[in-house]
Amino acid sequence: MTYHLLKSNLGAGVLLYLSAACIRLLPPPDFSVFTVFTKIVCIAVSHQYCWDIVNQLTSVDEDRINKPQRPIPAGRLTLIGAKWRWLISWTVSPAIWYTLLGGQALTIFLLSEALIYICYVWPRLDHWTFRNIFPALWTFLSFRLLNSVVCETYPQLSAQLKVDIILSLWVLGTIHIQEFHDIDGDRKIQRQTLPVIFAGSSSMKMLRGITASLIFAGGSVVVSWGWIRCLLPFTLTSVGLVLTGILHLLGALAVGIRCVYGKSADMDERTPIGADQPGLGHICEPQQPGRPASEVPSLAHRRPRASRSRGGCTSCKARDCRRLNLPCHWNTPKAPSPPALASPQPSHTSPTSEPAHEAILSSVSDPVSEVDPICSSDQLLPSVNDDPLSPFSPLWLDVEMMLGPMQSPDGAFNPHLHTGEDRSLFNHYVHIVSRALSRSTTANSTSNPFLATLLPMAAASETLTSVILGLSGCHWRRIYPQIWDRALARQGRALAQVSNLLRRPNQNRQSFLEACATILLLCLTELFEGTSRVWKWHLKAAGNLLSTAAAASDRHRLASTPEGTFCLQLFHYLDAMSTISRCKPPLLRAGERLTDLTSSTTPPILGDNSISGIPAPLLEYLGRVNLLAAHRSRRVDDLSEIGFRAAAAHVRAQLDTWRVEYEATSTTTTNSDADKATTAFEWAIRLRLHQIVDGYDPHHADVEDALSRIVTAVLAIPYGSPLEGSLLFPLVIAGASCRDSMERRMVVKERLMVMENTLGFGHISHARRLLETVWADEGGDGNWARIRYSLFPGVVFV
Repeated sequence: MTYHLLKSNLGAGVLLYLSAACIRLLPPPDFSVFTVFTKIVCIAVSHQYCWDIVNQLTSVDEDRINKPQRPIPAGRLTLIGAKWRWLISWTVSPAIWYTLLGGQALTIFLLSEALIYICYVWPRLDHWTFRNIFPALWTFLSFRLLNSVVCETYPQLSAQLKVDIILSLWVLGTIHIQEFHDIDGDRKIQRQTLPVIFAGSSSMKMLRGITASLIFAGGSVVVSWGWIRCLLPFTLTSVGLVLTGILHLLGALAVGIRCVYGKSADMDERTPIGADQPGLGHICEPQQPGRPASEVPSLAHRRPRASRSRGGCTSCKARDCRRLNLPCHWNTPKAPSPPALASPQPSHTSPTSEPAHEAILSSVSDPVSEVDPICSSDQLLPSVNDDPLSPFSPLWLDVEMMLGPMQSPDGAFNPHLHTGEDRSLFNHYVHIVSRALSRSTTANSTSNPFLATLLPMAAASETLTSVILGLSGCHWRRIYPQIWDRALARQGRALAQVSNLLRRPNQNRQSFLEACATILLLCLTELFEGTSRVWKWHLKAAGNLLSTAAAASDRHRLASTPEGTFCLQLFHYLDAMSTISRCKPPLLRAGERLTDLTSSTTPPILGDNSISGIPAPLLEYLGRVNLLAAHRSRRVDDLSEIGFRAAAAHVRAQLDTWRVEYEATSTTTTNSDADKATTAFEWAIRLRLHQIVDGYDPHHADVEDALSRIVTAVLAIPYGSPLEGSLLFPLVIAGASCRDSMERRMVVKERLMVMENTLGFGHISHARRLLETVWADEGGDGNWARIRYSLFPGVVFV
C-alpha cells in the first residue's frame, strides 16, 4: 500500500533525492557514504510520504477522474485508514528525523508540515499561483534537507544556498507542466490551474511554448556554467556540470517537444515515440454555419483511402461491398427527398409530445432552402431509410464520413445548442454515435431508441442535451481531441444539473425519467472511456432510482412509456454486463444467495433488444453466472463444493431450456446476424460458467466446443453489422482461451481492430490490449479476469 501511495510521485520525490545525492557524493569520499545513502533513502521516503498521504486524502474527487489507480479512489485504502496513516506519519517521522539528524533536520520537517497544512488542509490556498509556489518551496526544503544529511558526515560538501534558490525558481516557472494532463479533472472540479485558465488554442500554445523554453533554458544554463568552469583550472566539478547539463538538455528536448506538440492527456503524461498521430484517419474541425466543407483545414495527415469500385451497386461505389462483406444495393431511381421541416421550438410543458418528436426526427434530413408545411415523422422516416446511403442506414459504414466534418443543423429544434461546437457534437451524435449505440437490425430510425426516444427528451431538457454532447465528444475524442474541451464542459454541466434535479423535493414523472436517463448516459460515457471507474457510482445511482420507482409504482407502469422502457432496458443491459467486471450479482439482485439460483423464476422480458442486441433472458443468465462467481470463495469444504456445483448445474440446465424455447419460439431468422450474435453471446456465457466452476484449462473439451461455436458465429457476422457491438464480450473470452491457436488469436484481434474503426469507442482498444497482455503471459494460467482486475480495472465489455 505504501508503494501505491508513493508510486505516482516516486520519480519527483525519492528519485530526486537519490539523483541529487549521487551528484554530491560520487566518487565516494570513503566507505561512510553507504551510511549516508541509507539515511537519505529513509529521509526521502518519509518526507515524500508525509506529503503524498495528505495530497491524496484531500483530492479524492480529482483523483477519481485524473488518477483512478491511486489507492483511495481505487478502493484499496479507506478514508479512515488514510487518516490514521496521516496521523502516524506526521508524529513518528519528526522523532526519526531528530534521532538521525538532529535539530536542523527537525526544523526543516516542521516547516514542510506547515507548508503542507496551509496549502492542502487550511486555509487551503488553491489559487493557481500557489499551485506553482508550493512545489518550488517544497523543492527548496528538500534540497536543504539533503544538504543537512550530507554535511553531517561531509561538511566540505555543503552546497551554497543560492544554488537551491535557483533550482527552486526554475521549478516555480516550469512545474505547471504536470497540470496539462490533469486538465480534464481540474476543469470538472472547477480548479483554476494555468492550463485551465489559458484553455484557448492560442493561449494554450503560448503557455506550452513558454514552458518548453524555460525547461530548455535550465539545461542551457547548467551547460554554460560548466563550460565557463572548464576554462578555469580543470576540476571534476566543471566536467560534472557539463555532463549534467547535456543530460538535462536531452531530457528537456524530449519534454519540450511533448509539451509543445501535446494533443491529449496521454501525450502530456508520457512522451510517445512515433505515436503522435491518431489511429483513425484525419482530424477535422467542426463545420461552421455557412462555411463550405472544402475550406475546413485538415489538422492531421489523411490516411490512404481504401480502393473503391467504379462499377457495381451504390454501396460498392462508396465502400466496396466485397471487401467489407456487405449486401449490395443497386442504384434505383429515387423519388426526390422531402424538404426539410421548419421545426417550431419544442414545448417545455410537453417534452414528449408528438410535434417535438416530429421536429427532432425531421431535422436530421438533408436541409434545403425551401420550407414546406410540417409533415409527420411517419412520412419522413421511410424516405430516409429507403436510401442505403442514409445516415440512419446500418449499412453506412464509410469511415471517411465518420471522420469528416458534417453540416451542422440549424438548432431550431433544440434551443440548448449554444455554439458551433455544440451543433457539431449534436450532429455527430445524430449521424454517427446513435447508430453505433443501437443494435437494431432494422433499417428504421424509429427502432433506434437513441434517436426516437432520446432526441425528443433532449429537445426539452438542457441536462439531457449536455450529456448527449458529452457522449458524442467521448466518441469523437480520439480523432478530434480539440472538441473534447467543449464536450467535457457540457458533461460537467450535465452532472451539476442532474444533481440539482435530484435535490428537488417533489419530482414529477418527467423529472424522474430525465434524471434517470441522464445518469445512465453519464455511466455509458464513462464506460466507453475505458479507464474510468466513476461508472460504478452512476450505475448505483440509477439502480437506486429505479428501485425506488419500482417500489413506489408498478414496474409495468414504468415500462408503459418509451422513456421508461428505454431507462429500464439500458440499465438492465449495463447492470448485466458490469457483473463480468464486478464478479458480483446484478444490483437489483444484490441480496440474493446461492440457493436462489435453483429457483425456477422466469427472467423478466423487457421488450425488444435494440439496445443490447441480445435477448433479455441471456442478460439475466449472465447475471446469475456472476452471482455464482461471487460465491467462489465460499467453497471451503466438500459440502459447500457440492452445493456450488449443484447451483452451477442448475444454471447450465436453465441455459439448455432457454435454447430449446428460443429455437421453437424465436421470430429471428436462422443464420441471421441477430441469431449469430445470440449464439456467440450464449456460448460466451457457457464458457464463463465453465471457467468459474472448473478453471481456465484451455485444453478442456468444453472450452474447445465453446471456442469453435463462438468463432464460427463471429465469422458469420459481416464487418459493420449493427450487431458487431454485441461481440466484444464473446471475442474477449474466446481470445483469452486461445492459448495454442495463433489463427484464432488473429481472427479475434483483427475483428477487434475493425471494431475500433467501425464503432470508434475507446474501451474496445483497451479490451484488445487486455487480450495482448494475456497472450504475452505465456507461462500464466490464462486467467484473463485477474489481469483485467489488476491492469485494466475500468474495462467493461459493453
